[in-house]
This record gives sequence, structure tokens and C-alpha cells, in this order.
Amino acid sequence: MPNSEQTLLYVFAFKIDGADIPQEMMDNVLECLVDQSINIPDLCTVRIADERFEFLDSSLLAAGKRLEVSAGEQGGTMTKIFDGEIVGLEVDMSAHGTPCVVVRAYNKLHRLHRGRVRKTYVDVTLSDIAQQIASRNGLSAEVESTSPVHKWIIQNNQTDFEFLVQIAFESGHEFAVDGSKLLFKKAVPTSGPTIELSWGQTLADFRPRLTAVEQVKKVTVRGWDPTRKEAILGQATSTTTHPRVGLGKDGGTYAEQAFGGQKEFSVVTAPVTTQPEADTRAKSILDEINGSFIEASGLCDGRAEIKAGGYVKITNIGTRFSGEYYVTHATHVYTAGEGYTTRFTVTGKRPSSLVALLDSTSEERHAPLGGNVVIGIVTDVRDTEQDYGHVKVKFPWLHESENSHWMRLAAPMAGPERGMYFMPEVNDEVLVAFEHGDMRRGYIIGALWNGRDKPPRPISEVVKDGAVKKRIIKTTYGHILEFDDGSDPSGPFIHVTTKNSNQIKIDDKDNKIHAATQKGHCITIDDASDSITVKNSAGTAKVTIDCGGASMKFECTGDFVVDTKGQFKVDAAAGVQVKTPATMNLEATGTGTLKSTGPLTVQSSAILTVQGSLVKIN
Repeated sequence: MPNSEQTLLYVFAFKIDGADIPQEMMDNVLECLVDQSINIPDLCTVRIADERFEFLDSSLLAAGKRLEVSAGEQGGTMTKIFDGEIVGLEVDMSAHGTPCVVVRAYNKLHRLHRGRVRKTYVDVTLSDIAQQIASRNGLSAEVESTSPVHKWIIQNNQTDFEFLVQIAFESGHEFAVDGSKLLFKKAVPTSGPTIELSWGQTLADFRPRLTAVEQVKKVTVRGWDPTRKEAILGQATSTTTHPRVGLGKDGGTYAEQAFGGQKEFSVVTAPVTTQPEADTRAKSILDEINGSFIEASGLCDGRAEIKAGGYVKITNIGTRFSGEYYVTHATHVYTAGEGYTTRFTVTGKRPSSLVALLDSTSEERHAPLGGNVVIGIVTDVRDTEQDYGHVKVKFPWLHESENSHWMRLAAPMAGPERGMYFMPEVNDEVLVAFEHGDMRRGYIIGALWNGRDKPPRPISEVVKDGAVKKRIIKTTYGHILEFDDGSDPSGPFIHVTTKNSNQIKIDDKDNKIHAATQKGHCITIDDASDSITVKNSAGTAKVTIDCGGASMKFECTGDFVVDTKGQFKVDAAAGVQVKTPATMNLEATGTGTLKSTGPLTVQSSAILTVQGSLVKIN
């Protein structure tokens, strides 16, 4: 390295794939910057003078090579401040300067930005998902467990990094990569190594900032539990994400004492389904708000021990701001001219990048990708756990084989053991809406026809003269319920037809109800003729009720049989006539009586026979 007073005190060391870089390359290092942040890949840039372009063409400087950077006092213990891999090279050839090679590297957290994933997770905790993300990116994992177990979560065409940010926020965790290990842990640990910096001695610049704006004492998260049919209220009232300084108060307490009144921050757009989930979300939001209560930035001589995710202890600045600060961002800079310096910032859980600052709220930043309404294809309709109209779908625009969790089915009417119950069929195309855009809370709001699945009637039969004249319900089996508002001369009517052509037609034009079987046996109730008719398909057996004349007529071309196990009575006020052109028999196996209160005539145009074991006349 170029000679300077600083290099007598501090040295940097570089390794590529585990071996020290050549001394000639080391002697030409002009600048090294290592930028560390919570929840963001660590960055390292190394600027190397390369007048003859020999380093540019060196096989050492290639994407994928492991790059390690250590710093420390000359002759002392070296501390590793970066462990990552080369991702890019730049060449700086200015008009009046020495050509330089700029090596750019990230720690292995950058791998989580490569590609987008469409995947569902079933019966997992968020920490289980973090384990899976680490594994598929070639990383080991050190994970603090989370709860509860989630029935279904989707990674909706998100990078693993985007998805990890989302689940870390929901569980109140933060993440980082140490070498080849993914760390997924509770945000802002309560203990850890602390580096002491004293103003005027080891601390060159320090700017703490306290603001009571936005600070609240309580966060509530409201949701809905469809299983219990009741509201969910998650709450958080305590937090420790503020620096442990002499002020001795969190942001909510400070604001309450300053302005009076306990203020509450309510979230109503987080689709939580359980009490623990709501409480965890509330705690995460309160931690983020409180983390911005006291922020700070500082500059000191190079201290390799200062890292994002560690603590610094600030002293010699009075009482209010003296204490321990959790470092969220640390930048180590070595230059040949100015030596080695370390700058650190404290911003709590809230990201401080320009893009993040432009976002409206933490809920919007960390919301799962989903959208409002999408297309789905039904894959399962048999929910054996919760019997209240659930279906599963797949999203063909997202992934061909990944299924959703069970989704509730919207109906025109639903209540306790009542409502309109129409379940879709497997492979039906449906329209899915998501609660607050979260794909874990989907609802089937309707079904769709398409180029392959046609409506039950062509549009020419349904629409007449620019108006809709037919409404139709048709089942998969083939039953049809048709409402006709007058699409043809026979309308308007309501027509029920089974697959086997059994039918009932309610004719509103002629005020007639007609019911018929497949073979044509039918019943007709007709206001026009004021009659009720029952007949067989051939018309050889017929019963007619003349409602106006209050009479009934039975007609048949075959036998007319009345068979009863009880009494058969005929009671006619105007008389009884029985007539046949053929033989007539009146027979009783018991006592028989022929009786009249008036004259009685027994007459025959042929022989009259009266026969008995004894015949009595009067």
C-alpha cells in the first residue's frame, strides 16, 4: 500500500479464493470501500491503479471469485470486514489520470436477487421459509424460530430477497449474511459486543437526532377470523428499539409527556387471521416507528469492529444522548491519501434509502405482492377441515402447478344453514379477489366462460332486440333452470328441465303450468280453459277437471279399476248413473243391500232372474 501515517497504524488485507492477492496488486490499491447494512447486501469496491492493464486481464479478477477484506492495526489482530464474491469489473480511464480497475463485490446475500420465484409454502413457519431460501441459494442458515404455523403462503413472482424482506417484517426479524451463512434473527438484539467511542478522542463526528413526530405509545392491528366469525385485535405497547441512552424513554412515552394524550397507531389493512399473528405484526410496526425516535450518524478513525448489527457506546457528550446505539449501517473507507475511516448510522428498523423514504408506510413497503382481482383455475373443492364452501385454485399466469390455500366462496346470499349454494367444478375458470391485496386471503367472487368453456346458450338465444331475455342456470349433469322474459312468441316463462328431459314449464303468457316426463306423461294446469288435465303420452288415459263447471272427467281406452282395501263410497246429490253397453256385474262376497226410500224399479228387456236359497217379497 502507498506509504502514509495512517498505513503505519492501520493495514488492509485482501484475499481472493482464500489466498492473499499478489504484492504488486496490493501495492497499487488506491481505495477500498466496504458498505454494510441491515437487510441489504454488503458492498465492497476496490480501486486498483492499472497503468499497463495487467490486473484487468488477470484471472484473479473474475465474477464468482471469493473476496475477503480484513483491517486492523499494523502488527495487531486483523478483523474481517467483508466476505463476499466478485460480481463486476469497471475500468476508469480518465483523460489526465492513471487507468484504474474497479472491482465490485457483494456478500452472498446478493444471490437472493437473482431470478424470481413462484412458489407456495404449506403448513410452515416464517423461519421455515427462511431456511428454505438459504438452502436453495447455497447458504447455510442460523435461524431464530417463529410462530405461528401458516397454512399457506405464496411467493408471488418475487425475488428471494423481496420475499425475505416481507416475512422478516411480519415476524419482527432482520436478516444478514455472514460469509456463507444466512442469519435470520429477532431485530435489534438486547445484548452484543459494544465498541466505545468518546467525543473528542476516538469519535471525530457525531450527529444524534431526536424527533417526537409520529411517535405513539400503542399500535393495534385489526383483522378477521373467519373460523370463529369474530374480529381480531392485536396490540403492542412496549418496545426497545430506541438507543439505550441517558434520556431513558421510548418515543411513545416521550411524545405523550410532551404533548399529552396517549396516541394510537391503527392498522386495518393487514390481513391477519390469528391472534399471535396480529400481535407480532403490531410489535413489528411499533418497533419500526420507535426506531426512528432517535437516529444518529458518526465518523471515527477506522474501527473494523464496528459493523451493521452491532453496538457502539457513545460517551463524553453529556447525559441525554450518551449511551448505546444499534448500528444499522457502517461504511469502512480506506484511501491512499487519507487512510482508514469508519462512518456509521443509526436508523432503527426503518430503511433509509431514497426508494424506501418515498414509500408511504411500512405496511405498503412490506405488503405481499398480489393485486386486486386475478384469474384462477379451480383445482380442489373438497375441504374436509372446514365445511363452509372452500375451494383451491391455481394461477396459470403465475405457475402451472402451485395451488392456492383454501379460499372462501362469495355467494349472492349466505347465512346460518341458508343461502344460494353453488360450488364451482374442478377446472372451472374463476375470478379471485384478495383481501387488501394479500394472496393468502383470497375469495372466489365469480366464475368465467372462455373460448373453450361456452355458456349454456348462444348469445343469439339470450339477447333479443338489444335486451337480455333469458337467464339460465345449468348444472354439470345437465339440469336446466331457464327464466325467459319473452324472447320468443311462447314467452315469458320459467322452464325447469332435467338431463333426461323431465320438465316443468310455468307459462306467464297463457297462465299455464305444464309438467311432463321424458315419455310425455303430463299434467297441465290451464287458466285459459279453466281446467286441470292429467294424461298419458298416448292420450289413451286422461283425467280432466273442469274448474269452472266444478266437474271431473275420467277417460281411458283400457280398464278403469278402483281397488281399495277400505270402503268405496259414492255420494252424489244429483244422482248416480252407471251405464255400459256390455255386461255389468255387481257382486258382494258378504251381505248385499239394494235400497231406496222412493220407488225402486228393477227392469230388464230380457229375462229377469231373481235367485236365492229363499226369496222373500215384502
